[in-house]
Amino acid sequence: MTGRQKVLLYPRVSSQDQLGNNSLPMQKRAMAAYAEGEGFGVWKVFEERGVSATTMNRPALQEMLRFIDEHRGRVHAVLVYDYSRLARNTADHLSIRARLDKYKIRLISITQPVTDDPFGEFQETLHASLARLDNRMRADRTKAGMVAAVARGRWCHQAPVGYLNCGRNASPSLRPDPNCAPLVAEAFDRVAGGEEVGVVHADLIRRGLTTRRGRGVSRTAFYMLLGNPVYAGELRTKLGVATGDWKPLVEPSIWRRVQTTISRRTARPSSPDTRTRGSKRPYRRLRRDFELRGFLKCAECGKKVTGGVTKGHAYLHCPQGHVRG
Repeated sequence: MTGRQKVLLYPRVSSQDQLGNNSLPMQKRAMAAYAEGEGFGVWKVFEERGVSATTMNRPALQEMLRFIDEHRGRVHAVLVYDYSRLARNTADHLSIRARLDKYKIRLISITQPVTDDPFGEFQETLHASLARLDNRMRADRTKAGMVAAVARGRWCHQAPVGYLNCGRNASPSLRPDPNCAPLVAEAFDRVAGGEEVGVVHADLIRRGLTTRRGRGVSRTAFYMLLGNPVYAGELRTKLGVATGDWKPLVEPSIWRRVQTTISRRTARPSSPDTRTRGSKRPYRRLRRDFELRGFLKCAECGKKVTGGVTKGHAYLHCPQGHVRG
């Protein structure tokens, strides 16, 4: 590359599905051909594989920016297939642009050429804004599609423990997992019957209750599982509520009994004169030791003294630390 301006190539595909088609190699070939035609020398290629451009937290992008910092003054341009490959957020685009301008590095879209003047800068910003607009419109269409699917009772997310996804357009949307579904149903039956949640959890983990990644379901996740209405055939999301199109693993009456059982066992004592976690303030407010709290004032700063307890001993003190006794 002696005597030739050095450029970096940044091809990107946004999903794992696109890795299997010709998009990434096509972008690299087109950019390499453009660089050859303009007399540039390709120094390095930074491939972004299956990462959305709606965030700056992209491995290849961050690696490229670090490379630019380390080789300041030696990179002449960054080539992208189009501006939406670099960013789908106007603010991110301008942030990256400012980083390149710092080292006088040109940003070139091989399919959206702009002039190197104020009007060209405006055109580039317009392209970046259109990329954001397109992304927002896609998101709105996706949300509208999910709202319609929820209204039909379709599960639109990763299947919960005990179920498997049936496919994008399959009906029903979920089917019981032959390995874990019986264990989930058993969990509800045993907890509804009065067994301790911890005992049931430990036993089912030992017998193979796992997540889709093969890991044992944690205790916290197990409590969340017991509170999930999906197992009773009900779909509750921020997008709406509906009867699911899948086969429930438990009867609604058993699911409701489990919710009552769990809520009783996790309820905290509400007595105001009993010191418990979560009732410090009522305890302190009602103690005779604190009757002068809020009436006495610190002689140095003039602020009202407050009360506290350390190792069972009550004391009054100034919020600024001037008086304690």
